[in-house]
Amino acid sequence: WLPNLTRFCKQNDDNKRAKVSMILDKLITLTIEEDDMYPSIQAKIWSHIGQVSDLLDIVLDCFIKRSVLGGLGSLPAEILADTAVALASSNALLFSRKVIGRLCRLIEKTCLSPTPTLEQHLIWDDIAILLRYLLMLSFNNSLDVASHLPFLFHIVTLLVSTGPLTLRASTHGLVINILHSLCTCSQPQFSDETQRVLRLSLAEFSLP
Repeated sequence: WLPNLTRFCKQNDDNKRAKVSMILDKLITLTIEEDDMYPSIQAKIWSHIGQVSDLLDIVLDCFIKRSVLGGLGSLPAEILADTAVALASSNALLFSRKVIGRLCRLIEKTCLSPTPTLEQHLIWDDIAILLRYLLMLSFNNSLDVASHLPFLFHIVTLLVSTGPLTLRASTHGLVINILHSLCTCSQPQFSDETQRVLRLSLAEFSLP
């Protein structure tokens, strides 16, 4: 029945979309509260939802809303960041593109109503949560780094040294995982000199 939810998402009917959001919100609550069922929920629910491309946007909306409600570093936010990996397991390229694209658009929106620091902006919480999602997706190259490299480094450049210490550590961890993915991926193929520079950079960033 999960794929059938798209019948309601495609229609311009706010009431039907609200009902889908309510179902997804209940599934999110189940994921957060049922510790013993957590592995099964990841495998049987979210990995299957990740296969339904038309659901991903509304799922991301629900994930971000609940994560922001809990706050950066909260248990709900961390569980949903981990669950994002299950969503990406079936369609890493599409899901990572949606997360990266959404984060880039949010960062771009901040210039329309600038604040002294990015952390003071109204949409800062959304940006911080999505950056945390990127870190979780960067493990095992669920971000498809080779395809999204310019956007990833654009995000890192704009967010480096921003936010609380935990978020700065997430940005640092994201850079390490990007470099690690580039060192181990089969495509694109790098010259020996480029590989040497990548390995040196990885070693440098991994220093305590």
